[in-house]
Amino acid sequence: MSKDIKVEFEIKAFGEEKKDDYNDSFKGYEVARNKMLSKGIHWGNLKITYQPSLKR
Repeated sequence: MSKDIKVEFEIKAFGEEKKDDYNDSFKGYEVARNKMLSKGIHWGNLKITYQPSLKR
């Protein structure tokens, strides 16, 4: 039996964006990651490593 577990993270975010020539414009981000982690890991050991650039 494996000592690891597969963990899947999926984050979706949407927000309104101001664009010339458009009345209603929205931007969306979607991030998905799969990790193989030890069954002994705790939430406190996890670290966020994805930081998207939000430059306009």
